[in-house]
Amino acid sequence: MAQRVIAGRYELERLLGRGGMGEVWAARDSVMERGVAVKLLQEHLGTTEGEELFFREARTAGALSHPGIVTVHDLGRDGDGTLYLVMENVPGRNLGVVLKGGQSPVADVLAWTAQAADALHAAHTVRILHRDLKPANLMLTPAGSVKILDFGIARYISTLTIASRVVGTVAYMPPERLMGKVGDARGDLYALGCVLYELLTGRTPFGDLDTPALMYAHVHTPPAPPSSHRPGLSPQLDALLAELLAKEPGDRPASAADVRDRLSHSPASSPPGPPPALRAEPSHRLVGTVTGGLRPRPARPAMAKPFHQLCWTHTTGNWVQSSPAVVDGTVYIGSNDKKVYALDAATGQDGSP
Repeated sequence: MAQRVIAGRYELERLLGRGGMGEVWAARDSVMERGVAVKLLQEHLGTTEGEELFFREARTAGALSHPGIVTVHDLGRDGDGTLYLVMENVPGRNLGVVLKGGQSPVADVLAWTAQAADALHAAHTVRILHRDLKPANLMLTPAGSVKILDFGIARYISTLTIASRVVGTVAYMPPERLMGKVGDARGDLYALGCVLYELLTGRTPFGDLDTPALMYAHVHTPPAPPSSHRPGLSPQLDALLAELLAKEPGDRPASAADVRDRLSHSPASSPPGPPPALRAEPSHRLVGTVTGGLRPRPARPAMAKPFHQLCWTHTTGNWVQSSPAVVDGTVYIGSNDKKVYALDAATGQDGSP
């Protein structure tokens, strides 16, 4: 079978994949003598609107310059009318494939997600959104670096249209877009939270629901803390995921740079369990009030006070969602008022933001 050549120089070698925009091929650039990836517009998208979207994709991606974002080399129309986009061919496996191999070490997951957050920050700084972030669009190279692929449905914030608001993958889509709102960079942070949750636990935040139930869950249902699926994850990770997956964009982290920095300094796992002086009851028995306290003086286990006898209480805004966890003298507790409370274990004083 004759090898197809695009624009007289890009020799298609093997099909890498198909998506909503078209086919992606591994190819050889005979002029530069290097391997590349070539995306071809699907025939059914060969309309004026489809072509405009294709060229917008190329120009958007081409405006980004960051080691964590795939580089665009060229675009154009072949002699037979085929639209093409030429990108660097990134070696490695996408994180969707990595997920099929089982759970990865938490430290690796945090490093990968921090790299993705840094790349998103670069895009958001020049007012570009990804709008379809998912494991399949994150490529892990053999060197351990992560590159974001396919800003194919990204939009300049200033040129968003109603039609663009509903494009994406439902399992990673923020609530505001499911409700028909335009959204902003914080929608990418929600999607990144969904990706991080899946990489940590092996499942998306709401599991294997059918599409209507999944859409409802994104809009109305708080996800369980990731530590409920993977015991030992740190309270800081639970708290960060609670913010990333907040229903209201204003309750999410301020920027992708903030997420990157918190991931870079977040412990991978929780330290050993609380000392005998603190006993937590099952979370379903806690109703809006946190009780607890750590005495600074040492105590023998036989002298430890039961949980219900400790000396202070703290009222949350709603039903308590998780069992308290104690780290370095601070009690962390999640509540259905969309907050994670950080309380001084000795005084009960609320130190959460």
